[in-house]
Amino acid sequence: MYVYYCPPSSKIKLESLNEVRKYCKENKITFEPEKFIFKATTKYSDTNQSPENDSRNEESSNSDEIYETLEYECYNSESPKTFEDTQRSKDKEKWDFAMREDINIMNEINMMKTRKVWELIDPSANKTIIGSKWVYNIKHDEKK
Repeated sequence: MYVYYCPPSSKIKLESLNEVRKYCKENKITFEPEKFIFKATTKYSDTNQSPENDSRNEESSNSDEIYETLEYECYNSESPKTFEDTQRSKDKEKWDFAMREDINIMNEINMMKTRKVWELIDPSANKTIIGSKWVYNIKHDEKK
């Protein structure tokens, strides 16, 4: 069985750590080898399939199983890029929970501002004000 990493918004398939390393270098991306496991971690099984109603031959069935496993592996390696992606994700509830936690923190910061815990001043002319945005990232084996 072959397992590929399919970079988002790309039609290429990377099939080894060396290929991923090269791709990362060419695209100025930080190479994190622990995120790339080139072996199947999940075996697809169709619980609705029974021997008496299976009209496909064994070879076709194996091809479908391999395709489903590869599709799962490629899906698992991609982080959502937008809020809409999080809402279409199979992990929608986890994304919603994580975003609610961040919103609660922002609400606490706003409460501190309301209670005048700090003084808001105008920025110096030679300073740059930075903005903020949501960044979606999947963390693996996070220590709690």
